Amino acid sequence: MGLFTSYQDFAINTIEENLHIAKHCIDTTKKPNTNSCYGMPAFTLLTSVIDTIGSFYSKANGTFKPILMDDVNNNKTGNAKDHFNAFYDKFIKNENNVINIYSTSNKQKFFHDKFYLDGRCKATHNNVLGSNFIITIEENCGNGACIWEEKDKNNNYITYVHLSKLHELVSKAFNKMKKEAGVSPQPEATQATTGSTSQTVVTYQIKF
Repeated sequence: MGLFTSYQDFAINTIEENLHIAKHCIDTTKKPNTNSCYGMPAFTLLTSVIDTIGSFYSKANGTFKPILMDDVNNNKTGNAKDHFNAFYDKFIKNENNVINIYSTSNKQKFFHDKFYLDGRCKATHNNVLGSNFIITIEENCGNGACIWEEKDKNNNYITYVHLSKLHELVSKAFNKMKKEAGVSPQPEATQATTGSTSQTVVTYQIKF
């Protein structure tokens, strides 16, 4: 909880909190002696962060560049689909072994149709996942990929998302975004008093 000097400060702080809680959900065993975790909360938070990171970029002359999100009602950041396309272009497109699929050669379309529509949208709006879409924390699967496909016994393609690897991917993207945008947190937060309540004010130096 804090007071912020801009919408960007607010967003940066919230991303950090969401990443922290998502990691806690992934690392917390839901049932003793099982390989289980709080997967849906973690996935929903991580896809929310992807959405937000993508909203910090605007496409100009074929290249996504950071923009100043100075007003939540006045920034030209497009819609959620645009945000996920921006995230793919900036942080997945040129990375090896993030997405391993076989049903199509168009990874960006797959990222939109399967990860965004069947994953993020279903999780956010319906608290479920699309058909043939599985999140996992199992080790030694997917050959190291974050998102991949496997065929089931009926020869249907199943999409898998590894939550720990997704958290690592999103965390790295967040750090790259901050570095590219020149975002650096102050060493210490300042204090502000509103009435009888003392609150922490998180301030950032942001250069675009």
